[in-house]
Amino acid sequence: MEQNVANTLPQESTTDSLRQWWDGPLPERLRERTVVAESQNTVLRDFMSQFDVRGANVLEVGGSMASTVAGLPDHRRWVSVDPLAQDSSEDRHEVIGKPVEKAGLERGAFDLVFSCNAFEHMTDLTESMLAIRDALAPGGYVYAHYGPIWSGPDGHHLENVSWEGRDLIFWADNPIPHWTHLMLEPEQMGEMLEEYFAPGLVQKIVHSVYHDDWINRRFFEDYLEAFREAGLTLVSLEGQHVVDYESKYPDGPYRHPAFTRLLSQDPELGLNRRFGPKYRNFRCRDMRVVLRRPKTSAAS
Repeated sequence: MEQNVANTLPQESTTDSLRQWWDGPLPERLRERTVVAESQNTVLRDFMSQFDVRGANVLEVGGSMASTVAGLPDHRRWVSVDPLAQDSSEDRHEVIGKPVEKAGLERGAFDLVFSCNAFEHMTDLTESMLAIRDALAPGGYVYAHYGPIWSGPDGHHLENVSWEGRDLIFWADNPIPHWTHLMLEPEQMGEMLEEYFAPGLVQKIVHSVYHDDWINRRFFEDYLEAFREAGLTLVSLEGQHVVDYESKYPDGPYRHPAFTRLLSQDPELGLNRRFGPKYRNFRCRDMRVVLRRPKTSAAS
């Protein structure tokens, strides 16, 4: 039974957010997408369609697609940095099992940076972006596709929660109505969930949503700020707002008073009252960006 805060999404657009928070020129390509990347391979193919990796040194941030990378045409070197992976080196593919800011990468060594579903997990987003900037050669590009981000409708990114043979995950078995992770305090979320779920499972869900360091809980505008602080030029940005999965809420409605109050109000008004004026875009859940390190900069 679907029981979202409202039937309509907040109407703050990606363009409006950029015009307010990005003090440089708007990117050449800027639009909202309705198509969701179905797999990491889909994202990699999109990256390959935009950039020629022949003869390039490529840095992959937050993943290790070694089996796919092996078939790439004539890349010079592919380095994957992933804190969940083990160090390894084979032919032209190297894996460094550390976060990008701790990987000890050579400055200016990479022509391209590729990243799939990693930016929303970066604990220190600013330090990570500075490390990526430093690893890029002047004039090099960053391609990143990531989400769901914290400020989106399903930004709680529920994952890694199991209970009595049941695996809860935001795209397959998700009991959390849209935006309630933003509008409810952890205690309120727990009380709401306890209407239908065992206390032990509720504790796991609340920890995953509010306390686990698996996600960084950064808002749409925080990413723009981190890109800007790193001195990177925003070439293109595409924000996706479609939730492309079936929600599996409880059989009956949540009756917690804090949640029923949310149902009775305009979500955009409530979110803006709670987080504005700094944060305004609660529509975008998934971001695809292309960034460029200027050919000349103070950090060169």
